[in-house]
Amino acid sequence: MHRNKLNAGDARRRGYTLLEVLVALIATSLFLTTMLPATLASLKRLEFSSKKDRALWLAIARIEALSARPDVPIGTTSGKTGDLSWEVIVADVAKVTGAPVGVSLRELKVSVTADQDTLAVVTAQRIYPAR
Repeated sequence: MHRNKLNAGDARRRGYTLLEVLVALIATSLFLTTMLPATLASLKRLEFSSKKDRALWLAIARIEALSARPDVPIGTTSGKTGDLSWEVIVADVAKVTGAPVGVSLRELKVSVTADQDTLAVVTAQRIYPAR
């Protein structure tokens, strides 16, 4: 008989009461609510960082593509790759630096923008035979 009384008491304590479940749900929802703004801000920073990284790689790729050409015309060109816009400015700087005769020193400047924000600017100087 004594054994039955213990089992009956254990049976009542095996589960959680409705009040305990509601308190746990409220505590969990408060925790998640406070964490949501921090998580959203972190995701925005991650997206911006990713976009800046892609912009830098695009600028470097444009510089390398121009550097591989035997002659790069002086002037400005622009284009769009996905959500990034780029502009290439090629200027002859031989007159400024006093390069030897028969050699043209050109500055290649690539600017990458998105949504009116400049994300990356890469500048390089290359020597080309004068024409």
